[in-house]
This record gives sequence, C-alpha cells and structure tokens, in this order.
Amino acid sequence: MLKRLATAVALAAALCGSGYAQEYSEAERLLFLNNHLEKLKQPIALRYSYSKQGSLEKQTDDTAVMRIKSVSAQSGKVVKVDYLTGERRMDLPEIADTTGNPILLNFLERDTREMKRLTGGSANYFRKRIRIALMEKAQVAATTIEFGGKKLAAKTVTIKPYTDDVLRARIGKFEQKSYLFTVSDQVPGEIFEMRSVVMDPAQKDKILIAETVRFAGVEK
Repeated sequence: MLKRLATAVALAAALCGSGYAQEYSEAERLLFLNNHLEKLKQPIALRYSYSKQGSLEKQTDDTAVMRIKSVSAQSGKVVKVDYLTGERRMDLPEIADTTGNPILLNFLERDTREMKRLTGGSANYFRKRIRIALMEKAQVAATTIEFGGKKLAAKTVTIKPYTDDVLRARIGKFEQKSYLFTVSDQVPGEIFEMRSVVMDPAQKDKILIAETVRFAGVEK
C-alpha cells in the first residue's frame, strides 16, 4: 500500500514492504493510489453496512462509519473509522493527511485477523498473499452499480490470493477464498463495496462464509 494512505497502520506497512519494484498495477491504483476523498471538502461521515452470511458461523449484521474529522492546510484530512461494534469492533488509529479511504484498510486488516483465527495461520502471510495478488493477478472489469435510484459507472477488482500458493493446503477449505472490490468515483469515498467469499469445497453452490461491507450513504 502507499505510504500516504496510512503510514500508521501495520497492514499498510506489511503490504508495501514486500520487496517488489514500485510499479503499481491497475488494481493497486484503483484501491490505493486514487484520491478517494478528493471531492469531500468538509468534515463528513460515511456509513457502511456490514453483513456476514454462510453456514460456518452465526450470521450477523453491523455497521461501520468513516469520519473525516477535520480538513486543514496543515494536516490535510484527518480521518477515523468506527469499524463495527461490540465484540466485532476493531479500533485502528486515526489517520492524518490521507487521500485514500481507510475503510478499505479496516476491511482488509479485520479479514487477515479473522483468517488467522479461523485457520491458525499467520496474519502477515495473509497480508502478503493479498498484496501479491493485487500486484500480479487481479482482474479489473468495468461494471454498473445502482445507488440512490441511479445507475453509476464503476469498476471491480477481483482476486483469489491463495489458489496458486505452495502453502495453500495449510488453510484447507479457505484455499479458494475470493475477494471482490467495487469502486466508483460517483459515490462519496469511492469505495462502494468490499466482499470476501468462501464456498464449500464439497458443495460448490453452498457458501461457508461471506462478508460484505457496502456504502450505505452519508450519515445525517
């Protein structure tokens, strides 16, 4: 990830420290280089819905809020994310002078922690695999989303970080886990949806676990 996005967040450091030459893929540019917050000139709160579905664990719904707390020439945009609630809550530091939407960092960081919990693997391993997938194997496609009664142009980034890794057998049924990110410069904050899905290897049409974070609108 790019330094300006979140130098204070461990996930960003892990993803940018993989030793590769700094030539960014289209997926990286869409998710980490673009100025997601450029059109947001004043303090604002963006609300996101969260849902977990599937047969592996209890299904649940929750919320997240990305807050631009202040905007100034000295510190740029100061942003804090309230990511989920109760026992699911994850608290990362606020970020100053950011141009990227840190809701993405929160989604990915919680995902790597959940993968560690569910598989017994290393969070750093999962971060590295996501980084490599975004650099080398991401599929980017144009699409259309519906929001606020309108159809809007968007792009999707799809990755499957673990399918071609030599260590994939260690994570068992999570080997085929896929991620889908949908971005549009026509919605505030540009990150419209983030979704991860694990299908049941024994029943191809059965979802083991799917987690989705979707933009729900501006908080009043």
